[in-house]
Amino acid sequence: MPLKRWHRARRMRLASLPPQVRTGHPVRDWLLRLVLAVALLVAGFVSGRLTHSSVESVPAIASAASGAGRAANLETELAAVLAREALLAQRVRISDAARTAQASELASLRGQLSTQQETLAFFQSLLQANNRSKPVDLAVCNAVAEADNAWRYRLLLVQGINRDAQFSGTLRVSMQYRSEGKQAELTVPDQPVSFRHYGNREGVLKLPAGARPVLLEARLVGENNNVLASCQHKQGE
Repeated sequence: MPLKRWHRARRMRLASLPPQVRTGHPVRDWLLRLVLAVALLVAGFVSGRLTHSSVESVPAIASAASGAGRAANLETELAAVLAREALLAQRVRISDAARTAQASELASLRGQLSTQQETLAFFQSLLQANNRSKPVDLAVCNAVAEADNAWRYRLLLVQGINRDAQFSGTLRVSMQYRSEGKQAELTVPDQPVSFRHYGNREGVLKLPAGARPVLLEARLVGENNNVLASCQHKQGE
């Protein structure tokens, strides 16, 4: 019959074909191929993005390197400026110290000059005080102003006759002044004195605030309250 011959011919064709082994389900194989294709696409996309990012980052890296170099240069310049400032400050301190030393030396020299002038005036007064008609004399009698309306008086006491014996007596000092339109007098307590050839005496008279000195007076008193020597010095002369 024709049907049997067709079946026989089909079996012979199948028998003549090489054997084929199926390892999986067709749908699953298709899904695997699809997943593989998607993975390849994703990998290509990521690789492209990485390449693009690398290309874009080159200018940024170059700019960052340039900025770092500029910052290093600025730090070097700043360090140089700070060093220069420190050097100038040191020079200023040295100059200030030198000026201070010079001012101190000048003040010391002025003090020495003042002392020498006073010493010279003292010996000149001794040479001029040659009045041998009196047992004692007041060769120097003056007062100079100090702070808070205080006045320092200086006196030089010189022997006249009988210089071989020591003089002993009492010194009385006073200052007349005007305060609020009225005349007044400030008296120093009696001072015992004893010297040979010459002697120095000085002290401070503290006048009331606003008072104006008028006259300084000093007296040397001997036995029996006799005034042996006196001097007066008008202030402002």
